[in-house]
This record gives sequence, structure tokens and C-alpha cells, in this order.
Amino acid sequence: MLRFNNIGKNYAVGKQQVAVLQGVSGELAAGEMVALCGPSGSGKSTLLQILGALDLRYQGEIEFAAKPFPRTAPAATLLRRQQLGFIFQRFNLVPVLTAEENVMLPLQLRGWSTEQQLQAARAMLTQVGLAAQLQQKPAALSGGQQQRVAIARAMVSRPALVIADEPTASLDSVSAQQVINLLRELCHQSGSAVLVATHDPRMAASCDRTIRLHDGRILMEAAA
Repeated sequence: MLRFNNIGKNYAVGKQQVAVLQGVSGELAAGEMVALCGPSGSGKSTLLQILGALDLRYQGEIEFAAKPFPRTAPAATLLRRQQLGFIFQRFNLVPVLTAEENVMLPLQLRGWSTEQQLQAARAMLTQVGLAAQLQQKPAALSGGQQQRVAIARAMVSRPALVIADEPTASLDSVSAQQVINLLRELCHQSGSAVLVATHDPRMAASCDRTIRLHDGRILMEAAA
């Protein structure tokens, strides 16, 4: 579903070029949850930015659903809107919107009718265990509940690829385990590929595979 080959990325530091990614290659299959692990500075966030079509300035080739990855901003925006979902460490919910309205957002961007948005958002929030919190705003929710809203928002449109950046880092151990179990269940049910950057060994152990980065290179790949 997603293949990336020989991905490189340099940043300018003064007059020098610093290599953040060096010849990184791999693939993700539909319905597979893959952990991206490595110490701080290993290149995890940079690779997520590239595979999430947020950073278009890189070396190498990416193929998505048997087609070349977009290399222009308008095409990348369209891909993110139609095919990708994102889950963030800090949830990134819109504070003035209810849980239901937050989950409706990606469907609005796709041009769904209001009735379709409502039905899909309510069904998704019920699936993540928040049927009683539809009308609550983020400030009224616990951290674990906010992350479940964020997961529902990312998954409601059944995206081909979900990019998750440290989704359990801001949670207590109980909430983190709930999020891990939920994300794995939704990944396998929906058929979405999920790439999770994480330092959490429980999250890595729950994934189908682990890719380990070190100094911008793949150190190893291993099944969970």
C-alpha cells in the first residue's frame, strides 16, 4: 500500500548540511500497524512528516496505492484530505467544538452532507466508547477521552494511512493501554495502515512490526 525507497533529508545548519535521514526504505501493508522507534534525533518525526505528505522536500521515492507520492503542495493537500488521518501527542482538538463536531471536521472537508457527517461521527464516537460525551468540549474530557476523540477523528473517514506521533506520551498508564488496544483494534477492523512513532514499549509490542531508526538510518526491522 505504501512503499518508500532511499529516503534522504538534509537540514541546513549554518553553512553545513546535516543529514537527518539517510537512505531509509520500507513499506506498510493495508491493515498493518507498524511502530517507528528510536532515540530522540533519530529521524522519526522527519520520516512521519514526509510520509504524511507534510514535507515535500526530500530525496528518494514514495509510492502510495501504486501511484507516485505527490510532490506539489496542492496535490499533497488533496491526498491528506482524502486518504490520510493524523493522531497527535497533544490531541490537537479544536477547543470550541464538541467531540462530535471535532470528529465531523474531516468529513466536512470531503464534502459530506451534514446528516452523513453526524451519523458517521456518532457511530465512530460510540465505537471508541464515547457515546455519552458527544456534546462535551475537550476541556470537559480527560486526557484519555480526548485522545479517543482524536482517534475517532483520524479514523472516521476510513483513511488508507494513519500517521500517529507519540499518541500515548501524554497519558497515564491506564489510559495509554486503552488507547493502544483501541488503535490496534480499529486498524485491523478498518484495513487502514497505521504508522506509530513511539517511545512506549507497550505500544511497540502491540504493533505488527517495529522499524528502528538510529542516526537517520534503519537499524533493524522486527516482527512484534
